[in-house]
Amino acid sequence: MKKKLSIITINYNNLDGLKRTVESVINQTWQEFEYIVIDGGSTDGSAEYIESQRDKIDYWVSEPDKGIYNAMNKGIYKAKGEYVVFLNSGDFFLSSAILQDCYAIIRNGNADVFYGQIKIDHHHKEKTIVYPDLLTLSYMKDMVINHQACFFKLTTLLEHNGYDEKYSLAADYHYYLKLYIKGKIFCPILFPTVKYDISGVSSLRMEEYRAEMKQVWTDTIPTFLIKLEKDYFNLVSTIESSLILKLAFKLRKYKIKWFHGK
Repeated sequence: MKKKLSIITINYNNLDGLKRTVESVINQTWQEFEYIVIDGGSTDGSAEYIESQRDKIDYWVSEPDKGIYNAMNKGIYKAKGEYVVFLNSGDFFLSSAILQDCYAIIRNGNADVFYGQIKIDHHHKEKTIVYPDLLTLSYMKDMVINHQACFFKLTTLLEHNGYDEKYSLAADYHYYLKLYIKGKIFCPILFPTVKYDISGVSSLRMEEYRAEMKQVWTDTIPTFLIKLEKDYFNLVSTIESSLILKLAFKLRKYKIKWFHGK
């Protein structure tokens, strides 16, 4: 029977983080997923640990790769689930029931990307990052939703040939923008799903990541689309304001008590 989800973990010389990630996956109460681990030829005992867990892992490989997104693409092309979630070494699901809770939402929708919230450690305190219910270009110009908290439709990933490996740090950002301008569907999951390890490559090289994001934006987004979307939301806002005013006048006309506060 086809699995509902494919969980992909990529790792390179992060044995402690890998153990934390694998444990959070294999301890899920809902088990209708396949687990794929792509290791980049680690020399710190990661491969041996993966081998020791092989009865709980559907596919794994330990070999040199060409970077983060090359490893993720390897996982994509091995995946067979309806949706894919990338949980990289060091990241972990916030509870053993997270997949059960998330799939209850996913099975009732048909989005290309379901995106949840994340938790991080910020200045020694846990912080929740909340993404908007409705993504817009103005928001996405400077922000990117966290791919560890996303469930991606596999057919959409394959349709776009996975991640563009010419971007070494922000290929996930490029993928989001590409889907967005093609009108693909993004659906929010309104609770935190993962604890994100901020010691990962993109976090440690934040200045480079931001610079690459700017390049991705320039490469991907035609200028006219920004104005078009802004005009659209302004129009919608104007219409909504007009409807609210009309409703207010009607309430006043019929002397609705709660409208007058009496």
